[in-house]
Amino acid sequence: MKYKSKDITPHWFRHYFAQETHTSGAPLIYIQNTLDHRKSETTEIYLKGIMKKENDAAHYVDESKYE
Repeated sequence: MKYKSKDITPHWFRHYFAQETHTSGAPLIYIQNTLDHRKSETTEIYLKGIMKKENDAAHYVDESKYE
C-alpha cells in the first residue's frame, strides 16, 4: 500500500484495516462484521482496488511463453 502523505483519519484507517485483513486472507463476512457494515457491498467498496487487481485476467497469462 502506498504511504499516505496527509493526516491519517479514523475513516482512512478503516479502509486500511479492511484491505490488510483481506490481503491476509480474512473472509469478507468477517471484515464486514468487524467494521459493522450492514451490507457486504459497503465492505466491497473498501476493497474495490484490491479485488480488481486480484480478479485481473492477466494473471492467467503464462509469461514463460514469451521469453
